[in-house]
Amino acid sequence: MIDAAHGHHRTIGRPLLAVLLAALAFLTACSSDSDDSGDASEETVESSAPTGTDNLPPLPDDVALPIVFVHGFAGSAQQIESNAMRFAANGYPEDRIVAYDHDGAGLEIEAYAAGLSQVIDDTLAEFDVDQVYVIGHSRGTAVSNLYLSDPAHAAHVAKYVAIDGRPCPEPAVVPCLAPTQALFPGQTHVEVATSKESFAAQYEFLVGEAPEVVDIVPQNDPVEIAGRAVNFPANTGREATLDIWAIDPDTGARTGDEPHASEVLGPDGEFGPIELENGAHYE
Repeated sequence: MIDAAHGHHRTIGRPLLAVLLAALAFLTACSSDSDDSGDASEETVESSAPTGTDNLPPLPDDVALPIVFVHGFAGSAQQIESNAMRFAANGYPEDRIVAYDHDGAGLEIEAYAAGLSQVIDDTLAEFDVDQVYVIGHSRGTAVSNLYLSDPAHAAHVAKYVAIDGRPCPEPAVVPCLAPTQALFPGQTHVEVATSKESFAAQYEFLVGEAPEVVDIVPQNDPVEIAGRAVNFPANTGREATLDIWAIDPDTGARTGDEPHASEVLGPDGEFGPIELENGAHYE
């Protein structure tokens, strides 16, 4: 089910940034009004009114280098989605948040490191920059560490975040932060990659100052969604027809005879952007 009161106005359908269809129920914006009484793992804040906030002014390009996220085993690019919203809400250019979506069930670390090299090379060329930031999670830290073991590759990375996996490379090849469950008591392995506390540490490490925005809440109009349907955990594109139906929030029943939107997805599984009504609910 898609809750359009929690839609986030940003294009996430870039070829390297994927999101599972099931995750669309939680696409949101962010607010600086934090609530410390909630659970640390809570990713959304429910609201009875379809109102929210807009992103802060864009950060300068020399501060907001492109971010390349590398997921882990049984993972996908979706695991950067919560924090990508937070980065964008704090003024990080949305198109500079890239995810390397590879086989979440495979074990070919050398092959994935080669794929990461290609993604980073493409990102450097796309944005005409010399360096990127890399964020790895779980097995993604093994992939990232192998990439960084080549000095020529390490020269392309300004800073590296290794989330709850392999420790920072020794000897140090780039400035590195390693958030772990030990640093965030009560958070699970995946929560360390998605929580607002971990985000705040990552943002301050990369940008050099604490974020103003950490909580995810409904966003102002317009609400647009975009992304990529995948065959999980292989994370290959899903070639199918995507229908989005408006539904009654109380019963879940469809409210019309025709879908709100329909798209035939190609081999890459990409869809959108699709505009939704703020406050409405969708299947």
